[in-house]
Parts: sequence; C-alpha cells; structure tokens
Amino acid sequence: MAEIKNLIIEEEDDVWTFPMDRYYWTGDPGHIWFLIENEDRIRIGLDDFGAVQAGPIISLRIFPVGRPVKQGKLFGTLESGKWIGPLRAPLTGLITKINSKVIEEPTIINDDCYNNGWIITLKPTNLKEIDNTLIAKPDEEGKEKLIKFIQDEIEKIKALG
Repeated sequence: MAEIKNLIIEEEDDVWTFPMDRYYWTGDPGHIWFLIENEDRIRIGLDDFGAVQAGPIISLRIFPVGRPVKQGKLFGTLESGKWIGPLRAPLTGLITKINSKVIEEPTIINDDCYNNGWIITLKPTNLKEIDNTLIAKPDEEGKEKLIKFIQDEIEKIKALG
C-alpha cells in the first residue's frame, strides 16, 4: 500500500497538515475535506486548519440521516468557544451516516480530524461536481490551490488582528 503524502503548511508557530489523498472545499467558509470511498459514499470532515482555528469544539448540530444537501449549502453547524459556524457540503447528495462519536465528544475533531473525527458520510448524486473550481483535488494543481487558500485564510486572520 502506498504511503499517503501530506501537505504541511507552516506559519510562525503554527503547523497544519493536509493528507493529499482527499479533496478540500475552499469555498467560504471552507475547511471541509472529503474522501471518495466509492461512487456511493464520501466521508466528510473539518480540516486541520479549521479545527485549530475553531479551538476546542463544544458541539455539532448535523442534519439527520436521509436529508438531501446541495453543494455549498449547510449540512450542519459547529460550535466552539470562539464561534458558531456553518458546515457546508462539498458535493450534492444524501446524508447516509453521522459519526455518533463526534456528536458525543466533539473534541475528537480537534484531536484527529482526518480519521476518527470525520463528521458525516454522503451518497453523492453527481461526482462530476468535483470539477467545481472551489474544490482542491489531490493532485499538483489542487495542492497549489489549497496552499493559496490557506495563505489567504492566514492573511484574513492577521487582518482581523
């Protein structure tokens, strides 16, 4: 089995990791990753940058299993000590599973956002939506798009002071 390469982005004392076997939603707000498990299931979660910026996550409110969601629209919200923010679907589809572990213990997302901290699985209705310009693919072009997105996010945070 091939080793998964990670993109590491560093800024001053902060380091964020992005496994390059996934896709990343770079819309506003972004910081959603998804992994295509098969044509009928994608796994979705919050990326490392989003988890760090949110701080300790207090709770999640997720739409129920069976609920359809549209690309770029809400599938739930996340609450931390800093803010309450929307979670946006990277693809259109039907919610098929909610990770009950992160509902019960949301800080799993802070500790392990790419593995045990996944949030939902979705049955996509149109995998061609991955061609959306707001999605960074797991290739060289996608890597550059993701780097630019994170650099822009860092600049936004710095501007806020």
